[in-house]
Amino acid sequence: SVDMLVVVALGNPGRKYEATRHNAGYLLADALSTHCRIGLKQTSCHAVYGRGRWRGCDLVIAKPTTYMNLSGLAVLELLRSFNCSPEHLMVACDDASLPLGQIRLRKSGSSGGQKGLQSIIDQLGTGEFSRLRLGIGPQPERMPLEDYVLEEFTGEEMPVVEEMILRARDAVLCCMEKGIAAAMGRYNQRLSPPEEMKSS
Repeated sequence: SVDMLVVVALGNPGRKYEATRHNAGYLLADALSTHCRIGLKQTSCHAVYGRGRWRGCDLVIAKPTTYMNLSGLAVLELLRSFNCSPEHLMVACDDASLPLGQIRLRKSGSSGGQKGLQSIIDQLGTGEFSRLRLGIGPQPERMPLEDYVLEEFTGEEMPVVEEMILRARDAVLCCMEKGIAAAMGRYNQRLSPPEEMKSS
């Protein structure tokens, strides 16, 4: 298990963006905050965050307030403030290349075009930090990605989103308790398609 984890969940601040696809990360931060009883009340480091304990692990949950494309500024300051290296960092963000409801944990990697992740890699000078991608795809053809991510989830998408956020929350807790390899093995498997698709 890890001794300290800084979970930085990406999104855009402000009521206007609350229910948008780009804010899937913020939804995860809220779910973790509630479950672990760590209130997000501190405001510094370009973020709203809270720090507490979860089963012997020091846990920080943060939402950058910089807007998505400048997320790296918040991450840099948070890691400095807590005297942590990138190996203690987990970034949670939406990903349109994953189907809605799917989650994917990775130890490191490129940004895959996710602007918040790219900003963090640029600021830290490394992609060696874990990330938890929350599927919001696929985007409709002929719709630019920047428009799609700023649309609100539809009513029929919400139950899938809520289930995904709970699985993502459990994946983070599993990382702390059993390590990322165990969490990857358990939570990265593909979700089975809906029943009506199987019968064909």
